[in-house]
Amino acid sequence: MNELTNKWFPNQIFSSKFQTFVMIFALEMWASQIPFFLYDIITNTRGNSSLCVIIPSVLIFALNYYYFEYGNKLTQYILKFDNMPKSKQKDIAGIIVWTIVISILVIFFITIYLFSFVPLPNKI
Repeated sequence: MNELTNKWFPNQIFSSKFQTFVMIFALEMWASQIPFFLYDIITNTRGNSSLCVIIPSVLIFALNYYYFEYGNKLTQYILKFDNMPKSKQKDIAGIIVWTIVISILVIFFITIYLFSFVPLPNKI
């Protein structure tokens, strides 16, 4: 297992497994909060419910912990991915990256569009 996690980054302080855990957790947290942010923009309210942050955070952390640490499923997927032909690896990686990029851009432009309807506060 050690040679698998440090295969690509042998001189890193943190293993690539930990880095993957942190990055996926951050992306999932961002994605889980988008509906609440968009609702706040549409209704022109301020989200003051901490449960909207705490509950998704706990659920996402628990699922990621099970997936990465307890279930050890990441290692199985990495080995399966490494055994695929290089052309198929490029196709799958490209689909994943472009899906994330397009999703971020779509949400960004939807947010800009919705912000055009929010009145600015009066400043003295």
